[in-house]
Amino acid sequence: MAQRLFQAKCQSIGIQTKKSFRKEPDMLGVDCPTCGPVLVWESRLQGMDNTAAGILVRFRCYCGHEGTMLTGRRRRPEA
Repeated sequence: MAQRLFQAKCQSIGIQTKKSFRKEPDMLGVDCPTCGPVLVWESRLQGMDNTAAGILVRFRCYCGHEGTMLTGRRRRPEA
């Protein structure tokens, strides 16, 4: 259930996830300043917040670095 919710949330905000053939948890590609580009498991995601600039994804890399990634589209001005 949690995996489906995670995948649906990621798809709704435009994040591509890697689907495993063995039904393992999904992974997300992030850019760690220490390790460079890495794939992290969904368990490494600390949270997602909607901001005016887009969706801010908080993650913890395998090296211990806590970082953020801005993704998605800017919020449309309300009419």
